Amino acid sequence: MLNLQPYADPQYFLLLMLGLLPVMIGLYHGHRFKTYETLISLLFIILMFTGAKWQQGIALIGYILWQLAIVFGYLHYRKHHNQTSVFVITVLLSILPLVIVKVTPAVVLHPSLLGFLGISYLTFKAVQVIMELRDGTMKAVADAVSAVHAVHARPFQRPD
Repeated sequence: MLNLQPYADPQYFLLLMLGLLPVMIGLYHGHRFKTYETLISLLFIILMFTGAKWQQGIALIGYILWQLAIVFGYLHYRKHHNQTSVFVITVLLSILPLVIVKVTPAVVLHPSLLGFLGISYLTFKAVQVIMELRDGTMKAVADAVSAVHAVHARPFQRPD
């Protein structure tokens, strides 16, 4: 199976452009292809985290499950309570995998098995969701999905 290394060679950019072309055309005409966007994203994730990088794919799956448990747990808690100490612990638990990935090479002199491409970005997005749940900007995790879709659509909308 083809194993893509992001940003490593022109083949990656060519495949990326081919995958995004229908999305760009659709957005130019004011249409979203959410199912296609999801499928092409999953395809690229599979192509990047298989083959020699399968450990990173497993780490990504474990990381997503960890963050989902933290975010949904905090969402459930936040509906009834709002203690600062619980918020701080939740944020620290959310950041913990990133801390492990960054500190491990200094302590044991080899990269962490938890690391994968994009862990920093995903960690900061998870912390953003937790913070927005706390301050009431976001009432449900579905609000985060809607916000991401709205932000990604704006740059490509055709002016009226």
